[in-house]
Amino acid sequence: EGEDSGMSGRDLLATCREAAARAAEASLEGASYAALVQVPGFEECLGLSEPFLWEAFGSRAGCDTCPAACSLILVLQGIALDFGTTSLCSQTLLLLIRGYSFIEPLPPEADAGVGTELLREVVHARRARCAEARRRELQGMPLPDDVIAAAASATTSSAAVSPTGVSLGQHQHWHRPPAPPDRVAVLVAA
Repeated sequence: EGEDSGMSGRDLLATCREAAARAAEASLEGASYAALVQVPGFEECLGLSEPFLWEAFGSRAGCDTCPAACSLILVLQGIALDFGTTSLCSQTLLLLIRGYSFIEPLPPEADAGVGTELLREVVHARRARCAEARRRELQGMPLPDDVIAAAASATTSSAAVSPTGVSLGQHQHWHRPPAPPDRVAVLVAA
């Protein structure tokens, strides 16, 4: 229960479930914060959920009595943030994944607030948007010339050199050629 508001998790669910679900659906379409605040009840619920954010994010024990409310809090806060960078996108994704972790183990008949399937779709959509944000960032960040030169020399010398300049020894070679300088592979952990 929120100390300042006197609102319980169940009260928050009853008040905000519908607005949160509509806002989550809008976020699937890429709605910005400006568009989300047009969803009836969203802005009010965002304010109501804010005092509970750190309890929901940091303390699983505080969410034992109503995990769906903790999920709802994290979803409201996670979808509300506009992002343009990989860093901020990752932070919003973390809120959504944490929210999903509260409702995923609930039985199907349990009240899951936003709903397991919808939240799963929101998480996957946000992951894709984060990957796109990372791709845009990388397009503006060319590789330094020394990294490109080290990679090129690795394919021509008998002693392979990693792109970081570390010698791999006389008989250890890269099994695939380095990517062309205009391409970079990125691993995004989820």
